[in-house]
Amino acid sequence: DEGEPFSPLNEYARSKCKAEEEVLKINSKCLIIRTNFYGWGPSYRRSFSDEIIYSLEKNIEVNLYNDIFYTPILINSLAEAMIDLVELNHSGIFNIVGSERVSKLEFGQRLSKTFKLDDSLIHESSYFNNELLIKKPRDMSLSNNKVEIILGRKIPTLSSDLELLCELRNTASYKEIF
Repeated sequence: DEGEPFSPLNEYARSKCKAEEEVLKINSKCLIIRTNFYGWGPSYRRSFSDEIIYSLEKNIEVNLYNDIFYTPILINSLAEAMIDLVELNHSGIFNIVGSERVSKLEFGQRLSKTFKLDDSLIHESSYFNNELLIKKPRDMSLSNNKVEIILGRKIPTLSSDLELLCELRNTASYKEIF
């Protein structure tokens, strides 16, 4: 949860922790969001979910980790929760994440099922069985209890967010990416 002490494993994580500290020093009334989102990326850079969909649609095999876990949220659901927090004049640190802890592998499998793509092209791999260049935590999942209490509602499920992502496929953003 938001009150847990930091224990960053790599320079990227240390820089994020330092940035939070510095921002809070400058403005204690700021709103800091911790998240891990997916959705249709901009035309110049595909997102994680874009890469999986693109690869499966082109019959390209995808290797996804079975040993890295997180709580992904659709960018649309993230934006809605952020707007609500701003409108309610909240400040502080908030985890705005999905309600389900899944591995990168499970996320890809559920994404492929939602989009009716061939999930036999998805292969299980282990991040921690490879020679590591960067130390990563096995579990990057976060609790969204605080934001759900403040907003008085549940964050959408992974299944409902994946369905919305599928519905958004016919928007201009999707057409720019693919």
